[in-house]
Amino acid sequence: MLKRWAGPLVTALIFVGVGLVVVMNLDLNPVSPTRSASPTPPVEPAPGSAKPAGFREYPIGDPIEQNRMRIAAVWLPSIQMDGMADPAGSDMIHLEADIHATAENPNGFALDEFVPYMKIRYKVFPAKGGDPIHQGELMPMIAGDGLHYGASLTMPKPGEYRLVFEIKPPSAGGLGRHSDPATGVAPWWEPFEASFDWDYEGVPQANSKTDVAVPKA
Repeated sequence: MLKRWAGPLVTALIFVGVGLVVVMNLDLNPVSPTRSASPTPPVEPAPGSAKPAGFREYPIGDPIEQNRMRIAAVWLPSIQMDGMADPAGSDMIHLEADIHATAENPNGFALDEFVPYMKIRYKVFPAKGGDPIHQGELMPMIAGDGLHYGASLTMPKPGEYRLVFEIKPPSAGGLGRHSDPATGVAPWWEPFEASFDWDYEGVPQANSKTDVAVPKA
C-alpha cells in the first residue's frame, strides 16, 4: 500500500516545495515610483573663457627689449579680480606688464617664457613732466591669456602721459639661482626702468565700433 502512495506523495511534495520557493521570492512590498534625477545645474563658463564683444587690450607705446627680455605695456577696461568688488560701470582700468624672455636669454628662461618673481612698480607722469599722478606696485597674476604683472587704477582723464616701470630682477621676489659651472646661469641684471609714451583716449563706450580685437604683443 505504501508503494502505491509513494509516487503521488513525492509528486505532491515537489509541488509544495516549488510553491514555497515561488512565494518566498515574491516581492510583497509595493514598488515606489522611481524619482526622476534632479536636474543638473547649468555649468557656468569659467571666468576669462569668453570675452564680451569688442573687448580688447590697448598697447601703450612700443615693446622694449632689454636684458634679453621683451617688456610690453598694455591696458584694458576694468576686470573682475577674485575677492574684490565688481568694478563694472566704474572708470577703473587694468594696467599690465607682459614680460617674456627673448632668444638666448642667459638667465635660463626659454624663448617667450614669462619671467616670474620680479618686483615691479609703475608710475604715471604727465607727458610734459611733473610729479606722478598715479603710482603703485604691479602684482603677479593669472588670466585667460596667461601670466602677467598687473594693477587696477583710475586714470584721471584722457590725455598724453608717460608710463614708467621700475623693474627689479627675480631675486627680489625670492627666486634662487644656480651659480656653479655645471648647472648655473648668468647673474641677475641690475634694476632698470622701462618708459612708454601713453596716448590715453579713455575707456571706450560699449557700443564703440573702433573696438576691434587685436593680438597681444
